[in-house]
Amino acid sequence: MGRKLRFFGIPLAAAVLAVFGLQGSAYAAPSPNSVQIPAFLRTTGFPHPTIVASLVPQLDVGNCSVIGNHQSFVEVDLTTGALLLIGQTRTTHSADVLHSDLTFYASNGTQVLSAGGSQLDSVPMGLINQDYGWSRTMQFAQLPPSMATVTSVVWTGHC
Repeated sequence: MGRKLRFFGIPLAAAVLAVFGLQGSAYAAPSPNSVQIPAFLRTTGFPHPTIVASLVPQLDVGNCSVIGNHQSFVEVDLTTGALLLIGQTRTTHSADVLHSDLTFYASNGTQVLSAGGSQLDSVPMGLINQDYGWSRTMQFAQLPPSMATVTSVVWTGHC
């Protein structure tokens, strides 16, 4: 009986390890992943009225993280149509780039504007667990009149 148990025990242990024990210990958040952040109209301290949204929680996307605590934020100048995205990111696995999509919503939940594409990509992150600061700009020829009513931004990341 001891011999049979050893015979079946080794393949069984190998199967259990293959399914459960050999998975990586690092958690990778689903990609894409989104977070909704509050936005407000700022009329002082800027040359023009500006919508500002600052990432407070960290946004984890695949093997990338967008660092919150107001280190990553978006601004849209309502007069010039200029969008500025400031990002602080890091990667936990391999060289990667964070791709960002931003969707702006009015207080009634209506989508007002969206922005994304390669213009909002992070810098390439080659070193693991190192912070990378970057900024991206995008120009809108004309903003919708309801842009001044924006109260939240959904930041969606792909990594």
